[in-house]
Amino acid sequence: MRFAEGFLTNILNPKPALFYLAAFPQFLVVGGAPLWSQALVLALVHAAIALAWYGFVVLTLSQFVRWLRRPRLWQAIQGLTGVALTLLAVRLLLLRQSL
Repeated sequence: MRFAEGFLTNILNPKPALFYLAAFPQFLVVGGAPLWSQALVLALVHAAIALAWYGFVVLTLSQFVRWLRRPRLWQAIQGLTGVALTLLAVRLLLLRQSL
């Protein structure tokens, strides 16, 4: 299900289509090899770079998540977040009273 959601999100995103319409044609050479083959090579290079980058991101983040899920670290993060939000609430309360 996650793959399908991600795929639909990417396919329906207008930014990549605009990128391909705006930047892609300047790398095609008219009069050289057929345009469809040039476009195919550029698309495959773009896909390979994206696959390498996102693969690196996934592998790196999976290690980071494993590190974050240690119970003591997770409790420390929860405690710090609770203190920060409590201090923010007190500051907002004091600020509102001074107005």
